[in-house]
Amino acid sequence: MTELNIKHPKTCFGISRHNEIIPLKVVDVVDYEDGFFNYTLEINHPNPTDYMKCHHKADFQEKIVSPDAPLCDEHTRVRLTLDEAKALVTKQLCSDRAAAMMTVSNIDKRLAELDADIAEIRDTIL
Repeated sequence: MTELNIKHPKTCFGISRHNEIIPLKVVDVVDYEDGFFNYTLEINHPNPTDYMKCHHKADFQEKIVSPDAPLCDEHTRVRLTLDEAKALVTKQLCSDRAAAMMTVSNIDKRLAELDADIAEIRDTIL
């Protein structure tokens, strides 16, 4: 790993698009000497699942970062600690749950209105 003035993490945690946490380790950092870095990451788990392998390859194997967007940043799907990764997944799942509950609420409302709509149609055309 290249020694630089910037402190690079040795481990981190990737969060997949399906909100699964993938433990990662930094195996190389290339300094492009313009403030950009290329991180090479490997799965940091003794028995990675096929899911981990697939999403690691697709999303976390190589990461190029800029000075304005470091590897472990609030705007990325990589976190420095497991607790930070858990917090991001929890936040996303709670958001997903709220959206799903809103959808269910809208369906329930529509079902409640359906009988009245049907009655109005029957009265109008029959």
